[in-house]
Amino acid sequence: MAARDEPDGTDAAADDERSAGADIDHGFAARLAAYSPPSSTPEDPGTTESAAPAVWRWPVALGGGLIGAGIATVFAAGWLVPRGLAHGVRAYMYWPARHHHWLSDHSLRVLTVALGGVLVVWALTAWYRRWVWVERSSFRVAGPLLVAWAIVTTGWAVAAVRVELSTGFLGPRTVTAGVGALAVLVGALVVLVTGRRRGTVGVRRALLATTAAAVVVVVAATVGAVGAPGYGLVATVAPVAGTPAVPATVSRVAWSRAMPSEVVDVVPAGPGVLVLLEDGVVAVDGRTGRIRWTYRRPGASVEHLSVSPGGRSALLHWGPDRSQLVALDATTGRVRYINRGAKGFGQIPMTDDLWLSSSPGAEGRPTVDAWSLRDGHHLWRYRPAEDCRLDYVRNVWRQTRAAVIFPIVCYRHASDAVRFVHFVAYGTSATPLWQRRVPLPGHSPEVYGIDAEAAADGSWYGAEISLGRKSLTVAFDPRTGRSRSYRRHALSGTRWVRSDGDRGIVVHDADGGAWPVPKAPCSLDDRTIFSAAAPGATGFYADDGWTFAAGAVGCLSASDANGARGTEVVQVQDLPSGRRHQIPVDLGGPYQESSDLPRSSLTAAPGAWVVVSREHLAAGGVSRVVGLR
Repeated sequence: MAARDEPDGTDAAADDERSAGADIDHGFAARLAAYSPPSSTPEDPGTTESAAPAVWRWPVALGGGLIGAGIATVFAAGWLVPRGLAHGVRAYMYWPARHHHWLSDHSLRVLTVALGGVLVVWALTAWYRRWVWVERSSFRVAGPLLVAWAIVTTGWAVAAVRVELSTGFLGPRTVTAGVGALAVLVGALVVLVTGRRRGTVGVRRALLATTAAAVVVVVAATVGAVGAPGYGLVATVAPVAGTPAVPATVSRVAWSRAMPSEVVDVVPAGPGVLVLLEDGVVAVDGRTGRIRWTYRRPGASVEHLSVSPGGRSALLHWGPDRSQLVALDATTGRVRYINRGAKGFGQIPMTDDLWLSSSPGAEGRPTVDAWSLRDGHHLWRYRPAEDCRLDYVRNVWRQTRAAVIFPIVCYRHASDAVRFVHFVAYGTSATPLWQRRVPLPGHSPEVYGIDAEAAADGSWYGAEISLGRKSLTVAFDPRTGRSRSYRRHALSGTRWVRSDGDRGIVVHDADGGAWPVPKAPCSLDDRTIFSAAAPGATGFYADDGWTFAAGAVGCLSASDANGARGTEVVQVQDLPSGRRHQIPVDLGGPYQESSDLPRSSLTAAPGAWVVVSREHLAAGGVSRVVGLR
């Protein structure tokens, strides 16, 4: 009997060991969630918790994938994805009624730091629960915090997207952050709501569900980030076309075209004109008046439109702070490239091959960089010598089709007295085309300003250096740097314009011809600046509604009432006969009453002389561009 009792005791001990081992196995399964299904053996009163269903259920697996991918996406948006043009507090200071100071470069990063705090709480809770991340007991604390953070971040993203859409530029950073925050919100709610439901899924299927959810989030964020900069853009292109001649004179209205928004400016380019609107630019054919191509961002604000002297390229400058510069083919409207950090100039100096940007330097020595108009690559960099300055003359740089010319004021050592003015001309090469040093008279002259100008055909460059009560004038051939005789307001070829006091102006030529143009009934004052700006060698325009062509001078009547009514009268005087005639023009409207000088403009351009009103439209008003021929 004793011999038989001993094995019985051994069997009992073995049963106890097996029971204890089963308890350990079930506890491990409960902690590691999906790594084993619930046991099919009868329930043991001592292992009730171990028999609970695993947490890797389809909703939980999907929710976990959404949360993980969403968190990664938000962190990437805050620290890696570039910001949009509308981001930045200072930019809104220039756009009225849009002072959204909370939409700054750091607000999203503050939210990512807050998310990091939530993740720390979640990690501590999971560690306390033996690294079970999405089981309801470990997610009970972190879940509500994650939901609250996701709601705040999603609200921020929605508000930011609305602001960016109102400015015409949807940024990739806000879209990416919004997708990530929304994924976190949905995933957290799924886990909290479905965490108590029974049912299991295998490890492979759980990983497949998690991966699928993460892929959906990543793809959505990527598509949003890539497509955001182009959202809302209205762009069309046109075929290549020849450039018609600028009419020598005009006698009638040839066409009239309504514009989609207010007209800001008109610049001759391509086979007609580029009409700068509040939210972009449209190209109008000078012969027919048809819109050839469009590049607009409804809601955006254009800073400047610059056109190359030959009229082949255009630079559209968006945004005053973190700027975007779009290089366009002026004939077809095709985008050549986009520069996303252009700063420095308002009206950008450019030739037919390059454009210039500047950056501030120490002691008034800014760095000037040249960029290709064809592909945007860097061509050269210029910085004046230690004793020379550009600050007097930054706004009087002049350019021809092949060169940009700028004067530099140089000083004597250990003195504020100006020693000489250095003129330098650059093309596409880093080596100057030519340089000229102009010594200044006297022992300690002071330069009050420099007024420079260049003829549109590149035949003449002149500068008037103001020295207080007297001035010094110089003129060069822009192609060689050789000296030429100075003539103020030089036009193309051998013509130039001089003011005739209160009586008007006089057009001269090198053969001795002189044609007086009376002031009345057109506007003319001391601020009128005549400049050759149309492409080619025959068309020119002047400020305050004056324009010059090969066979006539045109101007707009000086009537404030005309601008408000949307009507104008173009006065044309043929040269050299002196015969005058009038052309009434309907510019649309109605326009708001303005106390300023008349803001209509007349421009001689390829195919037609173009008349527009730059007044602000009244309610229901329409701006019209009118071509004369």
